[in-house]
Formats: sequence, structure tokens, C-alpha cells
Amino acid sequence: MADRGEARRAHELIYPGQDVDLEAFFGDGLRRFYRARPIQAWLNCLSEQQLEPSTVDMRVEVPLEDLRAARARIAGNPAA
Repeated sequence: MADRGEARRAHELIYPGQDVDLEAFFGDGLRRFYRARPIQAWLNCLSEQQLEPSTVDMRVEVPLEDLRAARARIAGNPAA
């Protein structure tokens, strides 16, 4: 992350209640915050008990919009 505001939010999630010198995460510093952005997501549609030796694929794709909506509901923001 290059944005200091984003880095501050990441710090609060990763190091809650701890003082960390954010400058150590920028420039020549050795530490970094990275943001992962999913491009696809899946859920297993079969349980372990339903697997057969012939099972080739047991996942179904989940639209990212559905994941974002679920995350917003969990965070208490149903409108997002």
C-alpha cells in the first residue's frame, strides 16, 4: 500500500492497540502492508461424506458482489 490512510487502517486491523511507526512501512523501510483483491471465489458444494472417487470438481463460483454484500452485512452496513 502506498496510501498512508490505507496503511493506518491496515495497522489498526493487524496491530490493534499497538503503537507502530508507520514510516517503517514506506520508502526504504523493510516492512510493507499488502492488499489482496480477489478476482474469483468459490465455495465447496459437497461435503467430505459426499465425495466419491469419481468426483472431479466440488466447487461453485461465488459472485464477488455476493461476497461484498455479505461482508457489508457482517460489518453492520446493509446498504453497502
